[in-house]
Amino acid sequence: VSTQSTWADKFVGTVRLSMASNCSTGEKSPKTGALSPHCSGHGPHKGLDPFWSALDSSSNVCVTGADVSLSSNTSTLSNTITWRTEECWPGQGGNGQALIMGLPHHVFQLQQSNIKLLSVGGHRNVNGYNTPVIGNRWTLVLPRKPIQWLGVPDPDKVSQIRESLKAESGFDVPYECSEGIMDPYNAGKLTSRMAMLALIANQLKETEIATKLISKLKPSINLWLELHSQDLLIYDPNWGGVITCGCTYANYPPPARCENRAKSKLDCPALSDFNSEFGNAFYNDHHFHYGYLIYTAAVVSYLDKNWAAAFKERVLMLIRDIANPSDSDPYFPMLRHFDWYVGHSWAQGIVSNPNGLNQESGSEAVNAYYGIYLYGLATHNEVLMTHAEAMIMSEIASIRTYWQVSKQVYPSGYQHDLVGIVWDRLIEYHTFFGRQPFFVYGIQLIPVTPMVPLMLSGPWLNNAFPAFLRSCREDDPPLCEDSGFITFVYAAQALIDKKAAWKNALQLSNAAYRVDCAGCNGNSRTNLLHFVASSGNSVNFISKAAADKGVLFVGGLLIVATVCILILLGSTGRLFLRRDGYSSV
Repeated sequence: VSTQSTWADKFVGTVRLSMASNCSTGEKSPKTGALSPHCSGHGPHKGLDPFWSALDSSSNVCVTGADVSLSSNTSTLSNTITWRTEECWPGQGGNGQALIMGLPHHVFQLQQSNIKLLSVGGHRNVNGYNTPVIGNRWTLVLPRKPIQWLGVPDPDKVSQIRESLKAESGFDVPYECSEGIMDPYNAGKLTSRMAMLALIANQLKETEIATKLISKLKPSINLWLELHSQDLLIYDPNWGGVITCGCTYANYPPPARCENRAKSKLDCPALSDFNSEFGNAFYNDHHFHYGYLIYTAAVVSYLDKNWAAAFKERVLMLIRDIANPSDSDPYFPMLRHFDWYVGHSWAQGIVSNPNGLNQESGSEAVNAYYGIYLYGLATHNEVLMTHAEAMIMSEIASIRTYWQVSKQVYPSGYQHDLVGIVWDRLIEYHTFFGRQPFFVYGIQLIPVTPMVPLMLSGPWLNNAFPAFLRSCREDDPPLCEDSGFITFVYAAQALIDKKAAWKNALQLSNAAYRVDCAGCNGNSRTNLLHFVASSGNSVNFISKAAADKGVLFVGGLLIVATVCILILLGSTGRLFLRRDGYSSV
């Protein structure tokens, strides 16, 4: 374009630009004179003719959207993305297929019968090297793995687990949780802790303990679902979601209480404070928060079928908030957090950030979909199970790709073996609540469930665990134990040195399980011992009908299902409306 002309003089309509490399500073370093590996003629940028040819044939193919379908057999789970396309310049011809950049996890998973991968013409971004992919239909294949209610502990360790269970059988949530004064995230962790104890009691045939725990657990989950919590759940018609009102906390004169009690819209402090309750009212972390409550509901539904029938609609409402599979639901958006392209969830809500979206705890995202899967299992909802399993396995694959550092993704300049926070435009080695390495590692193991072994790559863990253990013992040992993050150290250790982990877990002080600290409150001594004792023990897929027979392994052949099914609406899909103008779940 001449200096006397403008771009508008030369082009009308759509202009498509393509970057064939990361060569943005010239072929030679101005300081050293060395050739840049990002510039044409080197590595994947050598011999670009296939890329130019693909670019030419696909130049009039514009992607306008995508449809996602799921299918499975006994060994694999397939996620098919069908790209919707149209002519970029109508009437100009061209019948090529879409040319789209594939991320590293795509390349690992793509079934190559319907697509073609180009070895040249790609470029790097924060997700690693992006590979050009030609094709309108991508099928990503993942191996299926057993999804368990619980593992099977070593027989010689059962007596000590039983002893711990009896000691903790009197566990109850604190007053602030039983009244719904605290936020749903911490309340959910406490209720799920009790739910895990009930599951273990059921597995060990300690029926009296299981019944006692469930009887105490139901009021703690009911109050959130029946609108009895002081920190009320309300429906937001603007963004289509369940949010917290917030709590104006007071404890003098006793007892502790929320003074606002959501008497009106103006009495909801969370609506005007982005930092209140982790930003729940601004849609931050909903899958983390409600995932724990959904897990609790799954356990209660499994052990009490009458409760399951009575609360079905209300539990499904929380599921629709975080993982709605339908694009035609008038009350909730489709998949609020999960991103099928990047293969994992985003935790950030509606407040923008220059670095884009982010997610810290991949393990808590997995826990949300794990809870949905178990709820589907307990209520015989196979479509819900298929939907949840696909998100679980995809999230795990992305955790292993983008959180657990591989040289195939990140450049050598990143000197850590784990990512604390994944953003759209950067990665960070710390957490939102601390920079200590044991926080960075531990937040990727919370909560301690049968999902942990599926998330942690064996080779990666063998390499990373010494730094995790060293950080806890050397950086700040009192904080590591007082924060409860020592329990995650021993959970990880169980996967590589079970004997040492068992010894350490037995010796761990009860202070690591306090209900008044964020890292402690979701775990129990009994659960950690059960996890360590079950580590490495083989499991099998069995029929889902076994759920009604007290068998705690699940799997089997699932039906082929697409994600665009409105089954999660339940029998009525109704909302529970309040007179003050809010709609509550």
